[in-house]
This record gives sequence, C-alpha cells and structure tokens, in this order.
Amino acid sequence: MKLSSFLIRHFVENRKQRYVYCTILDSIAKVTGIIKFDLHAEPESGKKELEVGGNIQGIYDLGPGRFGSEAIFVPKQPGVSGEEDDGYLIFFVHDENTGYSIPCNFILHS
Repeated sequence: MKLSSFLIRHFVENRKQRYVYCTILDSIAKVTGIIKFDLHAEPESGKKELEVGGNIQGIYDLGPGRFGSEAIFVPKQPGVSGEEDDGYLIFFVHDENTGYSIPCNFILHS
C-alpha cells in the first residue's frame, strides 16, 4: 500500500492547514481509498498498517474491485468561512465488477 497525491483545498492555499487528504494506492497505482490526516495531532508509532488513531482521522475504503479518481474538495457553503474540513470530497469510482463508474462524495464534517 502506498500513499500519494496530497489534496490541497484551494480556499486555504497559502495558509497553515490542519487537514490533509491522500489517495491510497494499491500495488499497481490504482486509487483504492482516501485517508485524512490531522497535522495538529501526534502520529502513533509502531503501527504496521494504516488505521484510524493518532494523526489518522479517517480512512475511506472504496471496496473490493472499486478504484477511484483524484478527489477534489468542495466547501459545504462556498464563500463562507467555516471549519477547514466542512465540506465534501468528490470523485469518480469505477467498479470493475460491474463495469460502471459513478460519482461519489464523502461528507467530511457535520
């Protein structure tokens, strides 16, 4: 498992960010999920696998045979100052089991 492609939310560019999102890649560079890091939290040492805890705030697995595109962040209320993670990650997921691609979104902050 590899991590790649840190997602920068354009409305907080050039400012300190608390949350960073990466894609999780399988052995042949297909996106299998998204991981959310909290840069203010201390990482947990000694882990052999990625799991929620420490600075890992969330792992969003796309499921078996499903592979995603790069994600973009969309604020819940564009133009309104709110929590940094108050919005959605939007991306496409291709299901190799059915041959269909669908748009997906994750609500990041409620």
